[in-house]
Amino acid sequence: MAENLSHSDTLAEYIHNVLPVYHDKYFEFQIQQETETVRAVCFSPKERKQFAAYDHNKSPVKIKKFKIDTTSNAKDVLVGDDVSVEDCPNINFQKSELPSTMNIAVATRRSFRSYNRAFKIKLFLALESQCSVRVHFFAF
Repeated sequence: MAENLSHSDTLAEYIHNVLPVYHDKYFEFQIQQETETVRAVCFSPKERKQFAAYDHNKSPVKIKKFKIDTTSNAKDVLVGDDVSVEDCPNINFQKSELPSTMNIAVATRRSFRSYNRAFKIKLFLALESQCSVRVHFFAF
């Protein structure tokens, strides 16, 4: 798996943007800590309801039994079946509003489609200028 893996004792934070389960294997969410927000991946789909409830209720939590992966340029929190999640009422910072990662993905897809459409039009015009036969189509 990951080479730069460290084990940590406890995280106290807020849960954000719990995404659907992918391929019946894992789901992603964000963890807002006091000084940073990091990506988290849970490899136990049955835990999704619990994380989603904490996100919905805006409740601070304490997570135990996780790993921190630092192999990429970012820090990812990895949790599995043995994760322990509990209320943490004595947290000394407020939950911030974070943009939904789903909304970012949709916006990215839309901008890619626009870029792709513009590329197809430019390619069509370039090919048309080099051919003696002109073909016109407008459905992309």
